[in-house]
Amino acid sequence: MLPDDDDFDEIAAFLGAEALEAAFIAAAAGRLPLDQAEVSENQYGVRIYRWPSPCAAVGALTASVHEGEITLGTATFHEHIDGHAYEVLTQSPVRDGLAACIASVAVQLADEIMRGERIFSVSYDKTGRATSSGMSPRDVWEQRLGEERWKPAFERFWDWHGEVFRE
Repeated sequence: MLPDDDDFDEIAAFLGAEALEAAFIAAAAGRLPLDQAEVSENQYGVRIYRWPSPCAAVGALTASVHEGEITLGTATFHEHIDGHAYEVLTQSPVRDGLAACIASVAVQLADEIMRGERIFSVSYDKTGRATSSGMSPRDVWEQRLGEERWKPAFERFWDWHGEVFRE
């Protein structure tokens, strides 16, 4: 079991970027097209894996491997996956398994994005100004399409491959 939140900085330090990156590469093998990723480092030494999307609105999927977390992002969203992430906590990882658990959750989400199982949305006000953006599992998005309370002035949706429309 992981320590209390008060000790989380100790765990983040334990999960150095190198250990987390090794876990990410191991988890990604066979699930993500690592050979197609553009790999770089930013000015802070953070390793970034980038996969261009065929959809211009999505832009690309990036996986940034930091000390203690992996951040996934596109042009419309980003998500931090660390020891506090719900998907990680529900697996109750022990200290020595935390890096593998974080990496596994990040790879699963990245895989779902690239397979078009996640929908990105941008809501706009009446003037056309973007007011919010988000990401949802496709099945949840499909269930909510008919809900009246879920209709802003204007909203557009995309998956990895392109724009998706309400029917």
